[in-house]
Amino acid sequence: MGANGANGASSETKNIFHMDGYRYILEPYKGMKTRYHCPNGCKGKTYTRYLDKLTGGHLPFEYGKCERLNNCGYHLNPYTDGYAKKVWLKERGNETWKEARLDQKAIGSPHQPKDKPVYIPFDIFRQSLARYDQNTFVHYLNHLFGAATALELIKRFFIGTSRHWSDAGATVFWLIDEQMNVVGGQVILFDENGHTKKTMRPDGSKKRYNSWVHTALKMDYEKQDKPLPDWLQKYISGSPKFPCLFGLPQLKNEPLTKPVAIVEAAKTAIIATEYLPQYTWLAVGSLSYLNEDRLRALEQRNITLFPDKGAFEHWAGKIRELSKIANVNISDLLERKATDQGSDLADYLTQFDVGSFL
Repeated sequence: MGANGANGASSETKNIFHMDGYRYILEPYKGMKTRYHCPNGCKGKTYTRYLDKLTGGHLPFEYGKCERLNNCGYHLNPYTDGYAKKVWLKERGNETWKEARLDQKAIGSPHQPKDKPVYIPFDIFRQSLARYDQNTFVHYLNHLFGAATALELIKRFFIGTSRHWSDAGATVFWLIDEQMNVVGGQVILFDENGHTKKTMRPDGSKKRYNSWVHTALKMDYEKQDKPLPDWLQKYISGSPKFPCLFGLPQLKNEPLTKPVAIVEAAKTAIIATEYLPQYTWLAVGSLSYLNEDRLRALEQRNITLFPDKGAFEHWAGKIRELSKIANVNISDLLERKATDQGSDLADYLTQFDVGSFL
């Protein structure tokens, strides 16, 4: 993952997530005509504005940075206050963007509060939404459902592509909370059968090709002997790996009365969406991740749990706790039908043609 941008960089130095292909940048110095008076009233032209590389124009005047970090500390960043995210959503027709307003939070506050959540920059997320011709999981979805349905699922779940593992076509399952903050992401390389790829190490142990977005970024910086950006250091030191359910953005477009189904794996939620569309499918990430905090976004909804084979008793023991939030039931389908311990709903469903199953 190095610091070179996607444009004009060699294949060896391109980042796994195009992390330096930022659309909004501080205006490069080209004489005092490119410096301005600080909104905080500092003497002289100490202020640098943000540029939109796509349009060539400036962002609203409030977005910029004063060079007097110790005496002033003004810095309003379009990535940390939500501007970049909302512009992107507006361009996709998903949200109406209201112009940013100058407020006291930006003035004299050069450092984030310690307890403020750290999110993955929206441009890293946005630029992963490409290269689907290389994405092995998308190939698998094409095989299962056809290209049109695969595209619908890509858009529904914001499936991304990663260059981790030597540009082999890994998949990113982004974790996005109710406010459309990008709070995490899994990176998984799939084989042609839709299973996580595994190889044998020289010592005879198995290597599974699954990781996290922040881990992939960190490894690339270290490989290129470059310092980690401030946001990534903070994210690694304090952010949980899987803080919310996978697939939450779907709820914005689904009525409260539509039942929700929860599985462990993001892959399973995506596949089950086509087989059993009467549910809104979400994933919790791990057997042990099912808890009250992660389900708070589902208050007042009807929920059915679909545990993997062998996990029924563990999840059944959680129902009393989870019922404080919503009406929770559990399916024993895999306990009755699946034969292999640890198999999941996707393993069961993909035995059937999706048309005949429905």
